[in-house]
Amino acid sequence: MPDSSERKLVLAFAREWDLSQTMAFETVYHENLRLSLDVKRELLARCGCVWLYDAVTQELIGETYGLPVSENLAFLDGPGAADVYPFRGQPALYVMSTTILPAFQGRGLGKLLKAFFLGVVSQAGFPLVVGHAREGRSVRLNTAFGAEIHAAHPDWFGSGETYYFYTLRLTNGRESQGRGGRHHQRRLRPAGRSLLRGRGDPGGMA
Repeated sequence: MPDSSERKLVLAFAREWDLSQTMAFETVYHENLRLSLDVKRELLARCGCVWLYDAVTQELIGETYGLPVSENLAFLDGPGAADVYPFRGQPALYVMSTTILPAFQGRGLGKLLKAFFLGVVSQAGFPLVVGHAREGRSVRLNTAFGAEIHAAHPDWFGSGETYYFYTLRLTNGRESQGRGGRHHQRRLRPAGRSLLRGRGDPGGMA
């Protein structure tokens, strides 16, 4: 059987998944940024989540999730808190993680996953997305969607990596608006700690 880098993929998206199977994504990160299964269960119970997978083999490919800034504040700690706090009164969503497993990187799947998730976020009524992106391909992924890059955080949580705060306004017209232009947010359906340590999109442009 061809390996994942050679065979043709039949891509599909899911809003629910066995979280024990998603722990493979944690290995992509520095050990200081990895989540335990218990913490991940607690976190994703509050998040809007999307998984990308191969519909033929049921093999996981990518994972992304986020939480409204208003719900995220209670969990914020560390250098990124000051970046996010000014958005507490706005209809903004914090993207906590976007990851493509290494075996599937280099095929543009990070951009596909990001685009799908931004569509979900927009349909839920959030016109603004914020987050912290790792230097390199993560930053490039977000700027490809029009993100503005702001504060830099060297040695993010002792990882030795630099992360950048970004803001991304969704201007595709799909966000839900009521009379007078006020945004009406629908709760993102959770998967079933918000930004404990934001991780950006390490597999994004891969």
